[in-house]
Amino acid sequence: MGDCHNMTQTEATCRVDEVLTEACDRNTAVELHVHMRGGGLVVAKSRIVKIDDQQLYLDKPEATGQKLNLQDGLPLDVHFAIRRERFFFKSTLTDARAHINVNEHNKIIGLTIARPTAIKSGQRRNDFRVELANMRRIDVLLHDAATVKPDLCPLDTKRFSAELIDVSAGGLRVKVDRSERDEFHATDRFFALFPLPDDLRTDAVFLVKPVHWSASEDRSQNFVGLQLIPWPEVEFARNQRRLARFVAKIERQLAKFRAATNQ
Repeated sequence: MGDCHNMTQTEATCRVDEVLTEACDRNTAVELHVHMRGGGLVVAKSRIVKIDDQQLYLDKPEATGQKLNLQDGLPLDVHFAIRRERFFFKSTLTDARAHINVNEHNKIIGLTIARPTAIKSGQRRNDFRVELANMRRIDVLLHDAATVKPDLCPLDTKRFSAELIDVSAGGLRVKVDRSERDEFHATDRFFALFPLPDDLRTDAVFLVKPVHWSASEDRSQNFVGLQLIPWPEVEFARNQRRLARFVAKIERQLAKFRAATNQ
């Protein structure tokens, strides 16, 4: 499978059909980035259970620790993988509570999204995340960093801790008790320090910035998406390679688990 660049419209349409058909046949897991009204972003997991000429039918989505209040018409980004290739497309939520006839004996409640006219692909995608819910807890230590010169860290800098929820080669999502830190802003910069399991070297350290955040259902915690910032260049590249290897290892473990459960 290759990208859709330099294809005719007919060839691109055929490729969309090919990718979606295989994704449906594999009951592929997808990651949904839903753009909420008011500017928030909700990340949820689901699976493709059925497709037709107009829509994709997805299983009921789940978001770790977050209440999903999805509404028809919301735009969303869809990320998924088939074998080792990553795919991405933009869509719109058409029915947030759809009654789906999977077959004549099985009906579920899920959601439907508009069928895309184009799908982007790539062998490497920093945005593809893996969840860590079934792994040993990984704690992340964070402290404020200066925006202009991050290495100039004042002695009274604010420090707080968080739990790593999911991770990609390009960013993290963490859970922060509001007693640790209540507010986040797009202009914030933090240093994030955390261990990588099975990596006996020093903890990985990254400069990060918050790109989205939302409160838990009981309002006691914040879920914060943090994007990695390339600084300093040499150390960043080294740590990002370590992080990418960790993500790839978790993906392989998840693929083996899915293959075993689908047998």
